Amino acid sequence: MTTNEQTPEQMWTVKQCAAFLNVTTWFVYKHAERGTLPALHFGRALRFDPAAVKAWAASSTGAK
Repeated sequence: MTTNEQTPEQMWTVKQCAAFLNVTTWFVYKHAERGTLPALHFGRALRFDPAAVKAWAASSTGAK
C-alpha cells in the first residue's frame, strides 16, 4: 500500500452510528427506515457508511 492510498473505514452498526450521533438506537432505526439517514440493508441487518453518516450529520445541523 502506498502512502496515497486510504484504508476504507469499516461499516458501522446501529449502536456505533447512534453513539457517533449521540442519539438512541430507536432514532437511528426510525431515520434509516424513513430513508432520511443513509443506510445499507443486508437482509435484516443495517449498516452505515461512516463518511455518509458524517456528511448527513453535517448537512442536518447546518455545519460547514
